[in-house]
Amino acid sequence: MFLKGDYLKNSIVSRVEKSLYIIKLNNKKITNCRLCLHVSEVSNIAFIDEFENISPVIKKAPLTIKKINYERNCVELSLKSVLLSNNNKRNNLDYKTTYKGVVIGTKDLRYVIVILNHWIEGFMDISTIHRVGEEVTVQLAAYGSEYAEFYEE
Repeated sequence: MFLKGDYLKNSIVSRVEKSLYIIKLNNKKITNCRLCLHVSEVSNIAFIDEFENISPVIKKAPLTIKKINYERNCVELSLKSVLLSNNNKRNNLDYKTTYKGVVIGTKDLRYVIVILNHWIEGFMDISTIHRVGEEVTVQLAAYGSEYAEFYEE
């Protein structure tokens, strides 16, 4: 049984439909319910224009249940809310530590990345060209007023 606000992990991207991921869960038999992640529920700051390329992030990330639509038999998921709730954890990051992140989009001529396993969203300056979905190794540059800022190692 699902409840609004629950976290789901170990998801599998079943298929991509336009701007929607259809999700399945590992080790669960859910046959009568559709799990959906809309492109608008991926990032708080990035414009996601290569939605299909961020599947590796979606597979690893904890997703939260945003809404349960009983009439359509659909559970709407959100990565955006996970990233927003973890944003205050950026103050726990260390300047000397390297982090693995994935480029998920761009905003204001900077890359937007998600730091894996910390599930923190932040900015990375465009010093070299990266594709959406590409993994990068970064270090913290600044905690930022709203979002963390990183530079490529």
